[in-house]
Amino acid sequence: MEVSLTKVPTIAEAGKRAHVEGSVTGEPGVEVHAEAWTGSGWTRTASATSHSANGTFTLELSHDKTKTGKVTYRVAADATEGTTASEEFTLTRMQVSILIDKAPTTAEVKKKAKVQGRIVGQAGLKVRLEAWTGSKWQQTAATTADAKGKFQLQLDYKSTKTGKVKYQVLTDSAVGLRKSEKFVLERLGWKSKITPTKPSEVKYTYRKGCSVGPSKLSTITMTYRGYDGDLRTGTLIVHKSVAKKVRDAFKEGFDKGFRIYRMDNPDLWKGDDIKMMAANNTSAFNCRQVTGNPSRVSPHTYGKSIDINPAENPYRVGGRWYPHGKYATIRPKGVTGMLYKDGPMVKALEKRGFRWFSGWDWHHFQR
Repeated sequence: MEVSLTKVPTIAEAGKRAHVEGSVTGEPGVEVHAEAWTGSGWTRTASATSHSANGTFTLELSHDKTKTGKVTYRVAADATEGTTASEEFTLTRMQVSILIDKAPTTAEVKKKAKVQGRIVGQAGLKVRLEAWTGSKWQQTAATTADAKGKFQLQLDYKSTKTGKVKYQVLTDSAVGLRKSEKFVLERLGWKSKITPTKPSEVKYTYRKGCSVGPSKLSTITMTYRGYDGDLRTGTLIVHKSVAKKVRDAFKEGFDKGFRIYRMDNPDLWKGDDIKMMAANNTSAFNCRQVTGNPSRVSPHTYGKSIDINPAENPYRVGGRWYPHGKYATIRPKGVTGMLYKDGPMVKALEKRGFRWFSGWDWHHFQR
């Protein structure tokens, strides 16, 4: 009697079924067993009866089925002459998956963005990136994972346009096609909107008796580039007669790379100018007295004045600098957020009729 194997799996996914096929010659219709080597002996894991006519059989290879690793098997047949075993063979159980370690959720239009990840369970595989076009998945990039399974791919589908793109990473592993979780990258660019200012937007910066109220103001919601280079959305409230000029000036500054620390509604600080300067906030309308000189009404009351990045562009009153004097008289080149005579933000505002109070109120522009 002889046990021959006709179909022997070498790789199977952990937790999935795997079968060996073969035949027994010399004595059909006998008991056959799949035996696994445990390190100290052979353990029977599955049994069947070979076909009475041609001696064929199928046996499941189930030893440590849910675990990854290698198991050596053989098939043994019990006959009247005794037990006969096939040649030994090894089945490798694998669990392959794609993990996304770092996927940006936003990126500026035309800027590079990449996804980083790793393949767990099998190294050196080819991976490909697909983008959803709206009707189908389209391959946009491909690479090969390194010895540790790590990879990175550029996210460049429609990178010149604003909007969201859904991506996924795929690989053809030894145990079949694998897909990562899907992720979305939103491409950001300049956006702006000018709307009539609501009373609720100036709850703390307007009060009865102020010469300019909500009906004469406009709220500009617009994109700005933060000190870290990331794009954010800010709010600037100005007199409606200058809203478009202000919007266009900030767009010009944005296009030429000028950065702004933050741009939030002064109501966040209840209109407290000293606290706003300490927070390095860029702002405009605020019905208040002059900081450091309460006998005078601030020009910000009229909505035609703008303060930009106070920390790098301080203000002096009564011999004191606000929020501090680090850049009061020394104005080194290349400081992020600092205003310079030949800088894009200063030029953009001055050519639209705004005067820059350089020298003592570095952050202030007025029209």
